[in-house]
Amino acid sequence: MLELSTPAQYVKGVGPKLAEILAAKGIATVDDLLHYLPFRYEDRLNPRGIAELRAGEMATVIGEVRNSGLFRTRRMPIFQLTVGQGRSRLRCIFFNATYLQGKFEPGQLIAADGSATLYCSTVDMGQGSTTALAQIAAEALGIEAEAVRVVLPDTDVTPYDMGTLGSRSTFHMGHAVRRAAEEAKAKLAALAAETGAPEGSNLPIAELFRRKYGMQAGTIVGSGSFVPDYVPPDHATGLTPNATPYWMTGGSGAEVEVDTETGHVRVLRLVNVADAGTPINPRIVETQLTGAAVMQLGFTLSEEMVFTDGQLRNPSFADYKIPGIRDMPEFLTGESVAARQESGPYGAKGVGETGTFGVSPAIANAIHDAVGVRLTELPITAEAVYRALRRAAGDPLPEER
Repeated sequence: MLELSTPAQYVKGVGPKLAEILAAKGIATVDDLLHYLPFRYEDRLNPRGIAELRAGEMATVIGEVRNSGLFRTRRMPIFQLTVGQGRSRLRCIFFNATYLQGKFEPGQLIAADGSATLYCSTVDMGQGSTTALAQIAAEALGIEAEAVRVVLPDTDVTPYDMGTLGSRSTFHMGHAVRRAAEEAKAKLAALAAETGAPEGSNLPIAELFRRKYGMQAGTIVGSGSFVPDYVPPDHATGLTPNATPYWMTGGSGAEVEVDTETGHVRVLRLVNVADAGTPINPRIVETQLTGAAVMQLGFTLSEEMVFTDGQLRNPSFADYKIPGIRDMPEFLTGESVAARQESGPYGAKGVGETGTFGVSPAIANAIHDAVGVRLTELPITAEAVYRALRRAAGDPLPEER
């Protein structure tokens, strides 16, 4: 039985979970442990060699080392193997590496079976960033997207990200992911050369590790960061030649039905079109555009925070009206035009907010086209439309006090 004890100085990290991790991987003896390690262990043990280590002998975590030369690690357990009357020491890393910090900086770990793990702190709130970033990593590494596992943001594990905001995930983090993957791919190429693989042979990753270590074991780590260029505006003119790495462009079209007796507006058709560069995942882009349109539909027709003497009068969804399923247009679609953002990762750029730009003016223009009244304030409620109709007819309603 392999016994693992944790020293008192272990405060956090993988130490308390070692036994659980090893058991889950079927490691129950010293023999199992040694065969699992990603290096040739003969050179790391005492002079008596591997032949004298027998299954069932004891191993204990006796301490830890920090800041190894290979990774910047929080904790690395040091195993002490009891062999007969003597002892030998073996160092082993267990899945707790961190990476240099930057504005947008993921790390990628390629395992011996050819799969990859992406560590980044972009938060997927439903926008599909996890899928898109896995696709970017897979494209750069030349593997299937299904072989990329994305670790969800965790400040104890994933590297720094300045924020998931401003439609930046695909462009900014996408660049960082691509760079991390390219670094890992370069290391794989170096490993192939070291093992004597002919250039361009495209050996499976698992085969490269077997050639290097004599077994399917080992990892390759790549990291990348992205900080966009920026030129502050001129103090005198307020102008700058480089305000943002890319611009978002979108448009909307709406068809509405207006009840002239009540002012109620019903949106029959709503079309959103955007320049998303080259979409990494076209279906996700479509759903982002329609989701953004629905959000802006609420802002346009109903959503408003009402205050009286500084007190919010509608602090719940019973009074703060968001669109329901019956408020949806009968025809709602989002499309992206054929385009390419030359500065983006694989021609892509952010699209999250693009679907909101044209919705409100499109609906306001459609109302004007239908009944001839121009509304310039949001939300465009039934009361606002009815008041505008009465004013246009020369019979305005009295103003509320």
